[in-house]
Amino acid sequence: MMEQYISTKIVLAEPENMPGMDGYRVRYKDGNTAWIPATAFNASYRLSGSLPIGLALDAVKQGKKAMRRHWPVGTFIMLCQPTLRDTREGVEMNSFGLSVKSSGGIFISSRKPGETPFLDAWTPTTQDLIEEDWMLIE
Repeated sequence: MMEQYISTKIVLAEPENMPGMDGYRVRYKDGNTAWIPATAFNASYRLSGSLPIGLALDAVKQGKKAMRRHWPVGTFIMLCQPTLRDTREGVEMNSFGLSVKSSGGIFISSRKPGETPFLDAWTPTTQDLIEEDWMLIE
């Protein structure tokens, strides 16, 4: 019996037409490229900046950073777990050398230009959950 599967891939793509067919040239993470007809491409991929939270969180779990389109520069969410603990000071540091307040999970960076980055545990708002304006950042 066949079962249902869902695929989540992060690719680079650009429009490329074949004779008589609209489509996209796609480059995968491993460097391989392929041509995909526009109808199949549009059914499988969404442009970063118009993602629902589920796709953004899938990417965060794969090590990417994500943000809402309207959030200020330097504000993003990421998956992080502390790796160092200074028990004398009660300070935990993650693998990026940034202070965190919790023992792991999804954190939000609240850094403003010129400030030291700081990560805090993130709790999504109702708007974060329903809007489809999430984007991935490098």
